[in-house]
Amino acid sequence: MKYSHTLALFLSSLVPLSGAEKPIEGTEISREEAASVKSIDPDSLGDKVLELDGKLVRLKFTYRLQNVEKKPDGTLEGSVGIWRYSASTKPTKYGLVKVSVPPAGAAWFQRLPTSEASRASIVVIARITNSDTSPKAELLGREIKTDLKGARVIW
Repeated sequence: MKYSHTLALFLSSLVPLSGAEKPIEGTEISREEAASVKSIDPDSLGDKVLELDGKLVRLKFTYRLQNVEKKPDGTLEGSVGIWRYSASTKPTKYGLVKVSVPPAGAAWFQRLPTSEASRASIVVIARITNSDTSPKAELLGREIKTDLKGARVIW
């Protein structure tokens, strides 16, 4: 009995207090932004780039291109695309968008399929920017976490 009480006291000292928990790291966003995220794929991005400039989206794609450039700060520059064959009544869905990936997401990005034959949908949270030549997506993370302190995008 004496030992179980001592063991319980010792184990409880190892559990962190709620105020001392490690915060979730990621890109902070407002709750309004988190609630207004829309889904889009590279095929339909070109038509909506002006309306989505500077906004967060759930970018849905199926593969990345093999050419990836690593910047001195660890950021990756590349492209992602979607290629879907469809029934004869609908056109084939395809499109590409240039992306930048922060160092926190670089390993994840490198593991993505590089074949347009990939059928799995990949979804990532991105901020769309409209450059002079074409739209670009800054990949921020895989999901949005919301808690009492606010909202953030995490990998």
